[in-house]
Amino acid sequence: EAFPSQGASETHRAVVERGSALRTQLTLRTDGKGAVSLEIGRMGTGSARAWLLRLHLLPGQRAASVRVDGEEVGGPSGTSLVHLMPRDADDDGHFPLSGAGAAPPTSAGPVAE
Repeated sequence: EAFPSQGASETHRAVVERGSALRTQLTLRTDGKGAVSLEIGRMGTGSARAWLLRLHLLPGQRAASVRVDGEEVGGPSGTSLVHLMPRDADDDGHFPLSGAGAAPPTSAGPVAE
């Protein structure tokens, strides 16, 4: 779950492997002109890991393109881009941080997943 800044920004976080002190460093960058990048460091053991990125966009925004390791999404990497639109006003089933495929709440912007 990532909430990109509208302005130029750089945020650093670490994901700690459950039951250990191993960390994976993350850096989220925005350029203030609409570009967002997420750099995922190597896990302490060097093991591969799968990631699902959910970018919470502002109302009216959409992701124009996505690259993973320099490849356009939808290419040989097998990844894809989906825009999940906010729930209808009469749908009260929203629960935050519900994971993959979960629609954002009413009046929010779309989630690019």
